[in-house]
Amino acid sequence: MLKHALLSLLLLITIHTSNAATPKGPLEILRHSLVQEVFAFGIRPQDTNWFDIEVSTNLTDWSRLATALSTNATAFFVDDSATNAPTRFYRLRIPGTTVAQQQAIWTELRRRTYTIQVERISSSGKYLSADVTVTSGAKHISNVKDPLTGEAVADFDPADFPSIEEIFTKLEAAAQTGIYDLRVWYDPKHGYPTRMIQREISGMNSNVTELRFNLVER
Repeated sequence: MLKHALLSLLLLITIHTSNAATPKGPLEILRHSLVQEVFAFGIRPQDTNWFDIEVSTNLTDWSRLATALSTNATAFFVDDSATNAPTRFYRLRIPGTTVAQQQAIWTELRRRTYTIQVERISSSGKYLSADVTVTSGAKHISNVKDPLTGEAVADFDPADFPSIEEIFTKLEAAAQTGIYDLRVWYDPKHGYPTRMIQREISGMNSNVTELRFNLVER
């Protein structure tokens, strides 16, 4: 049963470039695994710019799953939404969606006042959530708590709970300066990031931070 599941989830990866005369060359699938219905694979995009990871169940209809950026030779991706699909195919699109393209969608649709629920998880074991309300550019953070216990947290770093505009700024900075590994999921309607996972390397230390954003409809 597991063997069949693995075979049905084999990757189909292609590259779309802006200049067909200068192809990037084939991608290498380093490894893939299906653990508890979560599909993980490693790829070498051979490019340090944004690239889109697209998914399909029938090789005809494709949708963007996430956008990624990596200065490392190998970029790893975990698709934890693969549980309900008996067959999934993947491909890369290079160049991928830029931060400016997503920000333009958000800027056009955003309201003067909006609230997002933010969850922050770090490899150090820190897990916090908060409500972030932005009115005419002014940010207010409230309801900071530990989601596991429900206990309120009074001592926190405001930078841990960015607004959507601040996230776009961080993403643009990462694209300019480079980052070891960064993956972003965007809301297809409003354009804002719904999830971001970044991995940074400092010496022998590796720090992974995940942010999840949920826009509260008013």
